[in-house]
Amino acid sequence: MAEAKRILAFSTKKGAAFLLKTLNSALAAAAEKGVKAEDVKISEIRVNKGTYLKRVKPASRGRMHKIQKPTTHILVKLAMGDKPKVAESKV
Repeated sequence: MAEAKRILAFSTKKGAAFLLKTLNSALAAAAEKGVKAEDVKISEIRVNKGTYLKRVKPASRGRMHKIQKPTTHILVKLAMGDKPKVAESKV
């Protein structure tokens, strides 16, 4: 778990910060259930396409151009030894 957090912290990719935030949220949820962070491993990470935020941009001659801002759903599931699911975090 510490290695995954270290890799995400020093990654230059844009999505690494969002994934690190979701991973920390899942670890906090596991800690609320009384599970130690050292005993937990990542069982599943899924990134799915979300809805589009639809906006418009003024154009010439009184027209409007569409702007679609895509969103994503990030799912992180944690597991511990024999238990398939300890905590789950969605963003």
